[in-house]
Amino acid sequence: VGVAPQGDGEVGVGGEARQRGGVGVTELGGVSDLTTRQLALIDAVERGETDPALLERLYSIDHIAVRLRRNADSLMLLAGIRETVLDSGPLALTNVVRAALGQIEGFQRVSLQVGTEVMVEPDIIGDLTLMVAELVENAVSFSPAGSPVEVIVKDSHEGALVVISDHGLGMSAERLEEENARLIRRERLDLVPTKVLGLFVVGSLARRWEVAVTLSRTPGGGVTAEVTI
Repeated sequence: VGVAPQGDGEVGVGGEARQRGGVGVTELGGVSDLTTRQLALIDAVERGETDPALLERLYSIDHIAVRLRRNADSLMLLAGIRETVLDSGPLALTNVVRAALGQIEGFQRVSLQVGTEVMVEPDIIGDLTLMVAELVENAVSFSPAGSPVEVIVKDSHEGALVVISDHGLGMSAERLEEENARLIRRERLDLVPTKVLGLFVVGSLARRWEVAVTLSRTPGGGVTAEVTI
């Protein structure tokens, strides 16, 4: 894994610029590495376990560890640090979305509909996975526990489209306009409300890769996010 400074509000990796808000780059990378090792150990235990009740608990621990790693990755992004995974090849967009779904706790509520075989270049795979995971996490978190979340992957005139729809309370027209603007403009991290940090991360990644992300109202209530790649 190589580390290089990147875009939005970027900081260098030398001297005092290694820290933002008191959190060092080394510490963030260490958290990500430790959770990766923890996930490997959990996976090994899961493969040898047959007790359904214990497996369910292991799956819960697994998803918490995945979420910790994703949070560490998001913090590294906000610190202007980009991780590049070497020696990887193109991956089907559908598999990128599946990897993102595996990073959230409420994945059982998500239905996936596939309508494309488009492939994704290696450089964007990690960031696109994080982006989709944040959007699906929002959809699951801000909609009733018993309601479905639909994810559709399909072709579009511009390339490919990932559509994520929930059936929660949604947002007012003014709030949608505000959040869509946040996805486009550069914004100071210390001015961003904590509850929309996930969208801040999505916006940073979207600008990095020139990916269009728009939010709209789901018919009947809720929010639909469209990612055009």
